[in-house]
Amino acid sequence: MTLRGARVMLAAALLAAANAQAAYDYRAYGTAISEILGSLAKRDFAKLDGIYAAYLARPTRTADGTWMLKAFPAAFEAIFPSYPQGQVEEIFRDWKTRDPDSALRPLAEAFAWQERAWAAKGGSCYQQSSSSQRTAFNALLDRSAASLREAESKGRDSPLWHVAAILVAGGQLRPAADLDGLLRESSSRFPGFEPLYAARMSFFTPAWGGDFGELDRFIRASAAQTQATEGRALYAWLYLDLAATPGCNNLFEQSQVSWPDMKAAFDDMLDRHPDVHNLNVYATFACRERDVETTVRLLAKLGSEARLGMWSRGVSTDSCRAMIRNADPLAGREQGT
Repeated sequence: MTLRGARVMLAAALLAAANAQAAYDYRAYGTAISEILGSLAKRDFAKLDGIYAAYLARPTRTADGTWMLKAFPAAFEAIFPSYPQGQVEEIFRDWKTRDPDSALRPLAEAFAWQERAWAAKGGSCYQQSSSSQRTAFNALLDRSAASLREAESKGRDSPLWHVAAILVAGGQLRPAADLDGLLRESSSRFPGFEPLYAARMSFFTPAWGGDFGELDRFIRASAAQTQATEGRALYAWLYLDLAATPGCNNLFEQSQVSWPDMKAAFDDMLDRHPDVHNLNVYATFACRERDVETTVRLLAKLGSEARLGMWSRGVSTDSCRAMIRNADPLAGREQGT
């Protein structure tokens, strides 16, 4: 059997498995990341292509609403910045030799050089990197852009190509109008694909000359754009992306996020994705805001499944229960109704 035939058969088997269930458990996202990392380590490129083709053919989400395609950039972020550059180059040479028609390979390579670029950039959420760091960053982004061009003929059919294109364009300091145009094109083709909006949002942060007023306006506009299918949920998802930004936890605290609007967004999220993971995230942020009434209500729903603390230093199930015991029920900012 040819490699192409094996890839097609594997994609068909994975797609059949996906169709056999209403939605993936949210833990399947972590499992997918592990499978991608394992396949890269074994250089099982046929399996990688098969997983990618299956998720691309059927845009699958976990029970909590996470897009399974996100597992690929998450895996690439976890592995490629730590590899020696020569090893990264050798992996992709091997992949191209063994499967020159792979749709995933040039896209994976674009993400690999991009992730190495971000790792080389240094700096902080509020400060630009040094000139030497910027030189290394630019050179790696140029390699990512070249891989994107190679992937373009097939890649434009994937939302991940567009995510990478937005991140490269922003990193290369192209005008805001260019980034907005890329987002308009991609979101019209892949409406509701949250990583597209998260990619554009990155360049509204202070490290890129943005401010939190611009960022909030962008998040509100994006939530309005996707309201027909997502309700207000994208407002919460994008602010959660901000809270989860590595090394930049205080961005959420410094932002113009509104707790009443966040609550409404969480409610819409749970209407569409009534998963225990989302309940835990909602309860975590209610506790952060010292919204006693909402925290009590959500902890009662969670019962023994309470696992609070996501993207929130110092927050845990125990600390939130202590907050409930000790806090004034009217404490907290902007609790709303």
